[in-house]
Amino acid sequence: SSSSAASDVYKRQGINAEYGERKAGEMLRYGGIGAVVASALSDPKYGVKRDIRVSSLGYIQRGGSPTVNDRILGTQFGVQAVELINQRKFGYMVSLKTPDIVAVPMYDVTRKQKIVDPKGQLVEIAKTTGICFGDVFV
Repeated sequence: SSSSAASDVYKRQGINAEYGERKAGEMLRYGGIGAVVASALSDPKYGVKRDIRVSSLGYIQRGGSPTVNDRILGTQFGVQAVELINQRKFGYMVSLKTPDIVAVPMYDVTRKQKIVDPKGQLVEIAKTTGICFGDVFV
């Protein structure tokens, strides 16, 4: 199961998977699964011969610090990613299909280009909040 696979990785890293991580004088901290997965992938038994880097992008796109929901979602993605590795299911990515975290074949994601309508409501709303798409230069 994904929870047992993730628990094994967490245990090797000394992290309490059920409750997150607590350091002296700090509040409970969820997340950090990216570093755990990167460390696990560095294990020679997986045969990964590439540079592994960790990023936390969701909160950067929105702006500001990560919220509890960002950290929980990141942890859920990380747990599912570890499970895919344990199942040797390469060529998949994790995705949120509310309310579940699912594995999606990379082919399904990359087989056709998805285009955003530059005159669509989402783009117009983004522009009203000050987001620039490179079409206006000051």
